[in-house]
Amino acid sequence: MEDPLFEKNFVAANYDNEKGKLYNIDINKNNVSNVNILLENQQYSKEYEDMMKQEGNQYDAQNLYNRSWIQTLNLIGGCVILGILIYKHK
Repeated sequence: MEDPLFEKNFVAANYDNEKGKLYNIDINKNNVSNVNILLENQQYSKEYEDMMKQEGNQYDAQNLYNRSWIQTLNLIGGCVILGILIYKHK
């Protein structure tokens, strides 16, 4: 479960380094410290998106695994019941 108070996107996710703009704010490219922080924040945003995709894939794999075991147990149960019914029918 995600925390509803947690912001999914990082501040600099939409930072455009070529134009030096963050949303509608002009960023002074001469201040290397600010630009480096924004670029690092943008990289964190990309990594976070990748991790969220991997986490979603992990949840899907877990659900598929559980569902396949339930189906296997259902098939085994059905085969046992059919075997008993066939045996009693003779």
